[in-house]
Amino acid sequence: MYITYTTGGDTWYLQRDATFGITPQIWAIDNQGRINAVGTTTYLSVDPNNTLMISSGTGSQFNLVANGIVYNNLYMLGRNPGASVQFAPYDSQESAKWVNTNTAGAYTLKVYDKTGKVANEIEVTQPGSFELNDLNNDAVKLEVVGGNGLVNLELTVEALDPYINHMELMSTHGDMKISREFVSNDFSVGGGVFYFYIPRDWLNTACNFTFENLKSKYADNTYYDGSYNGNARFSFVKSEYFNLFGESNNNIYSHPDYAANYDYKKKVFVAMAGTKAFKFNNAHEVSKSGTVTSLVEYPFTLEKYAAAGGLFNNVVMTPTEENKDYMTNAYVFTTDETRYNIAPTTATQHRYYAYYDMEIHLVARTYTPSVAFEKIYDKSFYGEAESGEFYGAVVTSKDNDGNLGYSSVEAVKEQLETAIANGGSNVPTAMDKLLYVRHGQPNARCLRLMALRGPH
Repeated sequence: MYITYTTGGDTWYLQRDATFGITPQIWAIDNQGRINAVGTTTYLSVDPNNTLMISSGTGSQFNLVANGIVYNNLYMLGRNPGASVQFAPYDSQESAKWVNTNTAGAYTLKVYDKTGKVANEIEVTQPGSFELNDLNNDAVKLEVVGGNGLVNLELTVEALDPYINHMELMSTHGDMKISREFVSNDFSVGGGVFYFYIPRDWLNTACNFTFENLKSKYADNTYYDGSYNGNARFSFVKSEYFNLFGESNNNIYSHPDYAANYDYKKKVFVAMAGTKAFKFNNAHEVSKSGTVTSLVEYPFTLEKYAAAGGLFNNVVMTPTEENKDYMTNAYVFTTDETRYNIAPTTATQHRYYAYYDMEIHLVARTYTPSVAFEKIYDKSFYGEAESGEFYGAVVTSKDNDGNLGYSSVEAVKEQLETAIANGGSNVPTAMDKLLYVRHGQPNARCLRLMALRGPH
């Protein structure tokens, strides 16, 4: 039942703090006349001054007479929200009333699952509760069938979090790549400075930059190895996945089925970045002493970004001079969203955005490779005959100042051939005696692992 008080056309409901307010609260009375808030051990009591109070014990004993709540022949009187509630002689205008929460008898409550398609049907004949878990939704769908019923919802809400903690920047030249790693703290919107030192052989040809392996500490279990237990559904803006919802007018409600189950690998790679920052709010203008004293947010959309002069382009640099520092800024945008988007109203998307300013430097240098051989087998069989010794090779490339860097595959191959031709101890007799070639500098990925045939 509800305990209500109506005045001036407004109906107020008795709250769990023993005052009236706007939120309907269901109460129940037991066989001994004790009234408690449904689902709690909160009972109503009356103190010696006939003032209503809350008790965690057994509570006072009440009678329901007509539409009144009676204690010791005194009636509960209604009061405006927040005021103490008193018991006094009956007053037809001021007395609070009890109202059956189901005046039409039993009804069916349909509680739909996270997809909004499958319903759990609950026959409601008395107050009770139902818990719905495993949601990552923009909305919850309920339906009352066959009667009048009140549903009191308690929601646990989690903020969207587009602030990632890891991505990799890749410089790609043909099928060769150099990587740099970016790691960010929680709620950090900044970026970083990244230097790519490339072989002189790459001069006058395009170096393409991509952003890969996007990660968040709060990912849900659909990302990578499934070991995450958060709720974040992050992706790069302009990734293959993001573009499914529109390349210029992007709306997640155009394909909510894609948002629910699309391959995460299509979310964590992007080849495009923004050309400028986006103003998400007026925080830089807010000041206690200034004319702007409140924060205003400006939600990101592709249309608003374009209207402010922003573009999304491939990130490409073409160096033409050795030892010259070429620089560009790439604004990499990320987003987080709800997994299940079932709301019939689609004007407001449950998405939140962030961007990272990546300052990329590209420098071409001459790196000279040197080769060291490692014997793997003294004797081996390859095919049907003994094949003798097999080796591995470790290549280290340095510039004139001794700085480690990269050499092209062609330069490495030439150095290998020269070292083998010169011969010596612990040197293979031919290229086909090499099992592998490994570029040995730390803190970077090799341009290419040259896998060669080996013995069986």
